[in-house]
Amino acid sequence: MMTREEFMDKMSAEVRRGTKEEYGELFSKIDLNRDGVIDWDKLTSFVLLELYERDERTKLSVIPQWKDLQLLPVIHKDAVQNVLFLKSHASYLTVSRNGLLGLWGESLKLQRTVQITSEVVKLKDLWVTSLVALPNVNKVAVAFTSKEVYFAELNSKQGFSCQYKLQGFEGTVMCMDYWYNPHDGNDAILTMGDVCGQASRV
Repeated sequence: MMTREEFMDKMSAEVRRGTKEEYGELFSKIDLNRDGVIDWDKLTSFVLLELYERDERTKLSVIPQWKDLQLLPVIHKDAVQNVLFLKSHASYLTVSRNGLLGLWGESLKLQRTVQITSEVVKLKDLWVTSLVALPNVNKVAVAFTSKEVYFAELNSKQGFSCQYKLQGFEGTVMCMDYWYNPHDGNDAILTMGDVCGQASRV
């Protein structure tokens, strides 16, 4: 146990940095109950808490160190609707409003392009609103203004081939998100939001 005076004398003698007044202020911060004495437990608890809070403040103020802007070759002639990173393929996927998919390597080199087609809409009227990857089943889901969501094989060699689709939505699906349980491939949720303000899931 140390009194305020003992703490100020010991700290300035041992540490040899800072003034006695600063150690007096430190003592007041440690002695929250105003007992007039502190022990080793109070000192270590205070130091650990201060370090934890400083670490949390540092984490909040960290800004990612972005690399220089890298422009990719222009393959889309229309607005880009989504950009996804596919962990399973270590690649990126882009899709434009007119349905052109771009598959890019991890170093952002174009590997191939695929044109999405629809049985219901002519190519000139095609309008993609959202794209999401379904990595556990190696597929992508693509939403259109025609109130449909197409599901296609991600590594299909014959281009974009719709394997099955959801249709009959009240409003056009504008955004989608996909979650799956990595330990159970059958445990998965596709969530969709539409222009009517409705969120739904399958």
